[in-house]
Amino acid sequence: MEKRNSHNGLNSDPIINLVAVRMKSSRLPGKAMRKIMDKSVIELLMERVTKANIPFKTVICTSTIEQDDVLAKLALSKGFELFRGHPDNVLDRFIKAANKYGAKHIVRITGDNPLTDPLLIDQMCELHLQNKADYTFTQSTPRGTRPEIMSLSAMQNCLLWAQNPDHSEYMSLYFKNYPDIFKNVEFVDPNPDRIRPEYRLTIDTPDDLAIIQQVYNKFYPQNPGFLLDEVIEYLDQHPEIPHSSRFIASAGSDKINTKLTYAG
Repeated sequence: MEKRNSHNGLNSDPIINLVAVRMKSSRLPGKAMRKIMDKSVIELLMERVTKANIPFKTVICTSTIEQDDVLAKLALSKGFELFRGHPDNVLDRFIKAANKYGAKHIVRITGDNPLTDPLLIDQMCELHLQNKADYTFTQSTPRGTRPEIMSLSAMQNCLLWAQNPDHSEYMSLYFKNYPDIFKNVEFVDPNPDRIRPEYRLTIDTPDDLAIIQQVYNKFYPQNPGFLLDEVIEYLDQHPEIPHSSRFIASAGSDKINTKLTYAG
């Protein structure tokens, strides 16, 4: 369903959710299509993030390669919006998707984060628009629950200035490494109970998937719209669940060239 929530006039600059997802994964191949209960990871993620009010549309944003055809088939069967673009240049893919849907800003959501919270998306969108930001991020909530907001104009500049845009999977570094060029805004969660930066709730390994399955088994059957607050409370009450202490960095991400050739 398309939403155009004026939200006190903030949505005059339209925003869409773009869910970046590929079947390629070195640690857990095809993780977006792994099952939690009787649904795929990507399907459950789409259910959650479409509940956000400020983005007027949510789009699965994948590549044109044959390996990702299964994601296109899923989108078609479930009635999800779909955009397919460059296999490696995620910036190019996002910019073209934003242009297709008439968006001025995008919420970047990754397909291995099925606990992304719709309330957090709305709160961050509101802050982003109020501050006329280029890039809005958070480090408050658990890893794997953090969306990012980017303006189309800033992404276009990154694509223009990037020395190697095929590494734009790490596009957030373009913004964070150049605060003198881009207006970056950090969202600090107003709810202290949700500030758990040490927790990790993304899917990289079979063990990660098992933890997320445990969370969904606890909440989803009774309340498919369960929120991050409930998840954190549950994890706080069950310290035996290994949801903290370990963060697997993207392989080689510390060596990625995210230099810009900005001459301003």
